[in-house]
Amino acid sequence: MSKRNQEIERIYIEQVRNIETAGYCLRMKETTFNRNLKQWQKKLTEIEKEYKKVETEIIVPEKPTMADKIFASVIEVLVNMFLVTIFSIVIGLILGFIIGTIVFLVNEFDGFRATFRTVLFVTVIIAELLGFWYSVDEIRDIFSEKKYEEKIEKNMEKRKLNAEKKTELDKNREETIKHEENLLSNLQKIKTECKKISEIKNSLYSINWIPLQYRDIRVIYYICDMVTTSDISIDEALKFYLMQEANNKLDEIIERLDEIIDNQHQMIMNQAVITSQNKELISKNTKMINKLASIENNTKLAADYAAIGVNYAEANAYISMATYLKK
Repeated sequence: MSKRNQEIERIYIEQVRNIETAGYCLRMKETTFNRNLKQWQKKLTEIEKEYKKVETEIIVPEKPTMADKIFASVIEVLVNMFLVTIFSIVIGLILGFIIGTIVFLVNEFDGFRATFRTVLFVTVIIAELLGFWYSVDEIRDIFSEKKYEEKIEKNMEKRKLNAEKKTELDKNREETIKHEENLLSNLQKIKTECKKISEIKNSLYSINWIPLQYRDIRVIYYICDMVTTSDISIDEALKFYLMQEANNKLDEIIERLDEIIDNQHQMIMNQAVITSQNKELISKNTKMINKLASIENNTKLAADYAAIGVNYAEANAYISMATYLKK
């Protein structure tokens, strides 16, 4: 069985890693966009709630008729006099008891009752006069429409505040909707790009150099690191990975790989974008792959090399245009 060309294996595994990394970057962006979208949607909901409060109709008070004024005046007098009477009786009882007791103790004769009744009577009369005077002042305000004018003034102030609040809410709502629409648009673009990446990834994996169960970004990073930093092949790198699995060290390896991916994915993506835009290098590698495909005696390997040449060109064309992957 013919041995695979080591340089083609290196080019191949790097392309697989780059495409897997592109998919990882998109998933990271999608997570961030979805989180931001929820925040803006929450803000929009809060704005709509505030908007409903502002849009609540402010009832304009009707101008009172003469009958309304008379009725309001009668009610005003009755309520005031009733309250004043209750209040004055309570105060009169307290003062009458206190003053009556003092008179009884000073004069040493039974003057308590007369003093108590006198104080109570005087207190009630004074309170009723004050209450009536207050009622007259209130009636004057009613007939002069002072209270109505105060309601109109408060109404106008509230309308002004509502108008200012509505203007502010309109601005915030417009800004929030723009952010929401922008995020939804970006999420739709990400879905489209994820579909493209999935198609390229399927084409790369279709030559079956990587077994199905190991088509995972962490395994690809492990294989790529070994192939590009030593003379071993993809199959040999997989054997090393399986040895780690057999020795129960896989969890430790995966944890380390997750850390590497998290820390280095953007750096790798940036370098992939730069490399994909290097026309001279891409042309050189493409010619080399096509030449090896044409002279390879093994039919299966020749077909694999030809497929890799096509996938190599497709993957680089995509990455070179996907500038959103670069930071």
